[in-house]
Amino acid sequence: MAKVLARAACVLILCGGVAVSALAQTSPATKSSPYVQITLRQQLEKGLKCRRPIEFQFVDHVADLVDQGKLPIDIVNKCFDWSRQKNSFRPYVYFRRSLTILAEKSGFAIN
Repeated sequence: MAKVLARAACVLILCGGVAVSALAQTSPATKSSPYVQITLRQQLEKGLKCRRPIEFQFVDHVADLVDQGKLPIDIVNKCFDWSRQKNSFRPYVYFRRSLTILAEKSGFAIN
């Protein structure tokens, strides 16, 4: 009985190692892969559930400021996470207000 269990454990270990090495060799950015990188603009639009044109304009403006280096991504991510926790139904309202306040306190202009 012990030999059977030992053999089964060895088989599981070997199969696990093969599966891990196969996963490590796949590239995460292919169309067939479930791991797709999205842009900051897409993350904000989808995550904040933007619907109105003014919301999309603000998200575009924020993404442009981050791309230009005029607004740190840390502040944007902090406000993004907080607003989604605060209100999962309409997080955009909380995001815009919190980002404006936090950026101003940190010395960055969003206007």
